[in-house]
Amino acid sequence: MKSYLLTDNKDALVGMRLAGVHGQLVKNADELMACLKERMKDKEIGILMISSPVMDFARDEVMAVKLTSCEALIVEIPSGKSAFDNDYITRYIKDSIGVKF
Repeated sequence: MKSYLLTDNKDALVGMRLAGVHGQLVKNADELMACLKERMKDKEIGILMISSPVMDFARDEVMAVKLTSCEALIVEIPSGKSAFDNDYITRYIKDSIGVKF
């Protein structure tokens, strides 16, 4: 199983490449969706990582693919430009399953 990164940050791409993760720079929503569709066809990719700024290009479309696809796990990762806030995990759980605490 391989991992793949879609990001707009060249430094993140280089860092992940040093860790053995291939990736691609994405500049807009059209590129994101084209790369996403292409990578979902690759049966060797098990984890598709998308940086937060890139995810913001087409969040609804990516979420639709994420919810209907069984081929790869799509995860959003924070970027240096837009790190998640302190309540990210709590808010994510609440939004995902509707639990309030």
